[in-house]
Amino acid sequence: MATKYSRHTFYYTFMDNQSALLLPKKRFGNAAVELEFAQAIAGSIKSDFVLLCIGSDRVLSDCFGPICGSALAASISAPVFGTVDKPVHKENLAYTQDIIRARYPNSIVLTIDAGYSHDLGLGDILFEDKGVIAASATKSIGSYAGDISVIGITELESAAPYRSIRLSELYYMASAVERVVSMASCISSAKAQARGTQL
Repeated sequence: MATKYSRHTFYYTFMDNQSALLLPKKRFGNAAVELEFAQAIAGSIKSDFVLLCIGSDRVLSDCFGPICGSALAASISAPVFGTVDKPVHKENLAYTQDIIRARYPNSIVLTIDAGYSHDLGLGDILFEDKGVIAASATKSIGSYAGDISVIGITELESAAPYRSIRLSELYYMASAVERVVSMASCISSAKAQARGTQL
């Protein structure tokens, strides 16, 4: 699981939910909203970016990263580390990061991970211009991962026991992220080709 978040860059949601933070959220499913999110990501990546999708396939609320990874591995050409079949989690994260640094030393790493919060809603999806501290939700010492990140809120922290995401909601979130990151990849590639043409 990712770090507990309280400050973010962009807020998006696909559900009608209430948050303790009364921040404006834009709803997935709207083409203009998804294009805006894609443009924000494209503005931070290069055409040769790498995807690092963190999470375990053993815990439902931590499957967000691997499910996104599997979907994106089938839809974009960028390297993807972390899928349902081959998840990246706290046991192999450091090793995976070593591989990424060795193979793709100049690439931006976009990290996708699950997060938990006490002031946001289940299903909220956030984009930040920094990486994540993976595994900190389990209070273990995490490794700083990635350059930019997409975080899906899959658990809520409160005085009551944790409230977790449902499987159907998790798939809706992952589908939205797959669309947005695929679009961002296309936008970034088109900009790179345009720059090459101008040289």
